Amino acid sequence: MILSSITLTDFGTFGGQQRIALRPKPNRPIVLFGGKNGVGKTTLLEAVRLCFYGQHWNGTKLSKEQYSTYLEGRIHRNPTALIQANSASVGIEFDFADKRSEEHTSELQSLTN
Repeated sequence: MILSSITLTDFGTFGGQQRIALRPKPNRPIVLFGGKNGVGKTTLLEAVRLCFYGQHWNGTKLSKEQYSTYLEGRIHRNPTALIQANSASVGIEFDFADKRSEEHTSELQSLTN
């Protein structure tokens, strides 16, 4: 599986819609993320796990109430904005290949308050 891109909309530290290309280039086969504390590196990894595993994102199954509380807490909040986001989403595009075929797939996880 090759992750092509991730799109975050009002998720965690990412306000608005942010699309990040993840496909490695032929002469640069590794994608690295770097930055200061609090800029969203861990949020990106959390978003990938959430998108693929949903209610099991942290390795255990959360109750519906715990999961709902978690999702509500991941919606981006901007204290200076007049209108606050009331939903968020995480989308991942990836290529998947097996012995028979190759597919381009998208996965979307929506978070609604």
